[in-house]
Amino acid sequence: LLGEVLNSGKIEIKGKTGKIEKTTNELKELAKNVFAGVLSERLKKEAKKLDDRVNNLRSHKFIKNLSDEVKDSFSFQEYSDIAKVHIDDAQEMPFQSRLGEMCNIARINLSIFDILNGGQEEFDRAKETIKEIRDSINCEHQFVGMAKSRLEALEDLLWVVNGDEQPKESPELPQITFSADTMNYIDNKYLRYLDEKLQQTTSNQEKIEIYNKIAVCYGQLAEKEDKINQLNSLKYWYHAQKSYEHIREIDVDNLDATLGFAKCLLKLSKYTQVVKLLDTNQGLASSSEYLYYCSIAYCRKNDYDKANKKIVHALSIDSKNKSASRQCEILKKLKENTITSRTK
Repeated sequence: LLGEVLNSGKIEIKGKTGKIEKTTNELKELAKNVFAGVLSERLKKEAKKLDDRVNNLRSHKFIKNLSDEVKDSFSFQEYSDIAKVHIDDAQEMPFQSRLGEMCNIARINLSIFDILNGGQEEFDRAKETIKEIRDSINCEHQFVGMAKSRLEALEDLLWVVNGDEQPKESPELPQITFSADTMNYIDNKYLRYLDEKLQQTTSNQEKIEIYNKIAVCYGQLAEKEDKINQLNSLKYWYHAQKSYEHIREIDVDNLDATLGFAKCLLKLSKYTQVVKLLDTNQGLASSSEYLYYCSIAYCRKNDYDKANKKIVHALSIDSKNKSASRQCEILKKLKENTITSRTK
């Protein structure tokens, strides 16, 4: 914000005598330095510390009473006040995501300087920056989305000034497809083969690998059937769930199997069981995918506050989780619609 004010051309900096101390060009140079400051590695490290701190508080549930706050001040001295001041704010938008979006906006502003004042080297740098920002927006969830509209304006500016359009995305390669009957034949034959291998092995590690392949196969069948007849897909989700259960009987801490198990429970509408899985596997607390499943579970139970907290937590762990990003947008729209309906 300070950089944009300095660059606006609408302010003057005067000394005690009333004389203007900074010219417009000098203010623009100050603005450049301020925008560059947003990209500081130190800020990134501090944002990560804050997010880790908030996630730690979420996971261990320290904020329960006054005694917990006293413990907190001893255990986390550098950020001992985060529970009181920033925890609610962080529930809406992780610090790293907030900084990431501000960094994109700062880089857009720096690119504007390049385009308006630079030569070919500056144009090339602006093009590269645009590509990097576009990739960032496409890959990582945007809580605010301000950078996207500004990026489009920047691309238009580059085209007007330099006459170059941004390269289009490369076309997708053609996919090889098979008929439904052929696919069913392949799937059934593969499942029989895996079942035979399972009967022959005595190694727990091999059993885990085979059960995982069986579960994945049933999951793929379920996903395919979901698009045609959701009711028919339930039997496949059930078989996938059973395979993941067998893995967890051998290795209860197997995170991949537990995540697969959670997805099956979700598809089978066992929402309470999804949330309670954390009691048996603490490793799930740091899994963006599991927190995404929990958000959906709470959403289906009409507990939108908890659903929102879980999805923000999921995105603070992995901002590139596209499924979590879509869930976050859905919750935003639900919240907006609820507020609108209340005001009518």
